Amino acid sequence: MQEIIEHLKKELASLRTDRATPALIEDILVDYYGAKVSLRETASISAPEPRLLVIQPWDKDSIVDIEKALTAKNYTPKNDGQLIRINLPALTDERKKQLEKEIGQKTEQARIKIRLQRDKKREEIKEIKDEDERYRQLKKLDEDVEKINEQIEEIKKKKIQEICS
Repeated sequence: MQEIIEHLKKELASLRTDRATPALIEDILVDYYGAKVSLRETASISAPEPRLLVIQPWDKDSIVDIEKALTAKNYTPKNDGQLIRINLPALTDERKKQLEKEIGQKTEQARIKIRLQRDKKREEIKEIKDEDERYRQLKKLDEDVEKINEQIEEIKKKKIQEICS
């Protein structure tokens, strides 16, 4: 179940807030010498200012390929031959509402995965012959699921706060 939480955190990190973070673009696939690799494997990415991302390719010959990949993902990169800069505009109220919906959908998907895991584990526990042990494990399972759902809700609240502030 903890893997589901980590996956949710990674998915939410890739959603854009009003602050630039390398997580926004690090998983974009770049055609690098005929192979598709993530941007983080071809360049260093930094956010020196709240609305600016700077990409410094390790191989200067790949700068055009990186620029193409970013343009394909609707970013507007500025290439100066050494670095690529991406200026991120401020989020509109409409976009903030869309992001809140997306966050809600992603957290609900995580909850569904948790419920499926819980149901699988419940079936395993029902096979236990000792009634006291079965009861104890079912109770522990319910407590664990409750804690995980609280974590999901906390993650959701933090991300929505990031977007709205």
